[in-house]
Amino acid sequence: MKKYPLIDILKYAFAFLVIAIHTFPFSDISPAFNLIFIASLCRIAVPFFFIASAFFFFKGKRDLKHYLKRVLWLYLVWTLIYSPFVLRSLMQSTNIALSLLRLLIDLFINGSYYHLWFLPALMLGMYLTDKIERKWGLKTLVVISLVLYFIGYLINIYGYHLNIGLINNYLDVFETSRNGIFFGLPYLTIGALLAKKKEDLRFDLLGFALSIIVFILEVATYFYLGYLNSLSSMYLSLWPLSYFFFALILDISQKYTFKDHLMLRKASTFIYASHIIFAIILAPFIDNHLIYYLLVALCSAASAFTLLKLNKLPLIKYLF
Repeated sequence: MKKYPLIDILKYAFAFLVIAIHTFPFSDISPAFNLIFIASLCRIAVPFFFIASAFFFFKGKRDLKHYLKRVLWLYLVWTLIYSPFVLRSLMQSTNIALSLLRLLIDLFINGSYYHLWFLPALMLGMYLTDKIERKWGLKTLVVISLVLYFIGYLINIYGYHLNIGLINNYLDVFETSRNGIFFGLPYLTIGALLAKKKEDLRFDLLGFALSIIVFILEVATYFYLGYLNSLSSMYLSLWPLSYFFFALILDISQKYTFKDHLMLRKASTFIYASHIIFAIILAPFIDNHLIYYLLVALCSAASAFTLLKLNKLPLIKYLF
């Protein structure tokens, strides 16, 4: 398989956008700007992670059992690490039975801790993507993905505003459409598509330029209408934008070499999973959000590279 160092470099860079989503770096300067920053630029990060995962999966041996086992171990290890915070929240609950039910749903759907939702979504989404593509083909997979993404879009952007009983009931139970079905599978489908696509720089560049214009207009519209919030993440234009952006990266990736790109890939995983720990620890001591963001980012990155140097120690490998 060809090497794509630029993908790993971007995964590392985008991990810091995820930290920004959870630390609101510009909220002291301008709450409006911070919201737009989080709800626009930062929202390209997680789709990129999903697409990259599927791209390498479909380009490689496509061993679903091995892949799911590897992600499951990663999820279980980080679930164990965050279990003290989960237990603290559970003990503070006024309704233990309801909280236990919520915890059970989160464990399988929304993530054992809120930012870990990506891992169960990746497992469920990859399973569905692989099975649907094998049974019905890539075209059917794309159609199913677009339908599911549109449903997720309605839930994520409009939610209770639509006052549709089925959506209201869904939100009461599952809280969000950012999961392996409505979010993961559509972006994993892009990865499957791009794994079989031929390079076409001019077409991808044009598609990226047009989709980013539409994306900016769409986000601006939701902001003007008052629908934009810190959880807004499933825009109609983000799907094609993510497709053309990743395709563009593939077109130009071969022109770049970076021998340590695999280390950055592993570091990005650790930063994504660990940064909430540092956010929790540092929160009581810092009242400036930009400094807070920078320190969380610094601690996460420094810890990642330190542990990578110690990767021969028992269990360290399971953190990446």
